[in-house]
Amino acid sequence: MVYYYYYSLYSYYHMCTEYLLAFNSQKCKVMHIGHCMDSVYYMPDMQDRSVKHKIETCVEERDLGVMVTDNLKPSAQCIKAAAKARAVLEMVKRNFRKLDESDFLILY
Repeated sequence: MVYYYYYSLYSYYHMCTEYLLAFNSQKCKVMHIGHCMDSVYYMPDMQDRSVKHKIETCVEERDLGVMVTDNLKPSAQCIKAAAKARAVLEMVKRNFRKLDESDFLILY
């Protein structure tokens, strides 16, 4: 398992160098899905293999506008979407005092 992990990172690094993209190993994160492991992971720096960086673990991560948690429940995403919708509704309500149903449908 650990061998596959390092092999994946090295192949990703080689792909980045092939396409002239920068690979920052200090920005890598680990998320344990479904269970809690108190493991500490280190990743060697791709330019200088003698230097190792500790990979931080995260419980919640946002990627492409979607919140992903370690238990894969959509509650965090739903809370953020509901808060944004409430903010938009309050802004419409605050700026348009006299608003009937047809005007509301046009605005929203």
